[in-house]
Amino acid sequence: MNYTGKSKIITVNRNRCIGCGYCLSMEHNFWVISPYDGKITTKEFINTKEQTLKVTVPIEVLDIVTDSCGNCPSHVFKLL
Repeated sequence: MNYTGKSKIITVNRNRCIGCGYCLSMEHNFWVISPYDGKITTKEFINTKEQTLKVTVPIEVLDIVTDSCGNCPSHVFKLL
């Protein structure tokens, strides 16, 4: 995909996450598994208890992060 040089927002619905780690296996520099509940998050939100996150994805990693979200079996991610 070719994006226009802007970061994008991804909504992460952590209530849906089953902790399978598919997204993490594709992009382990952006996503992390929370040590508190075993669900997907980012380093920025590692200590949050929020279940719906709005994550800013830098343009430099947008393609790989988007790909990592695309095959989530729980449909946790929504690209805005």
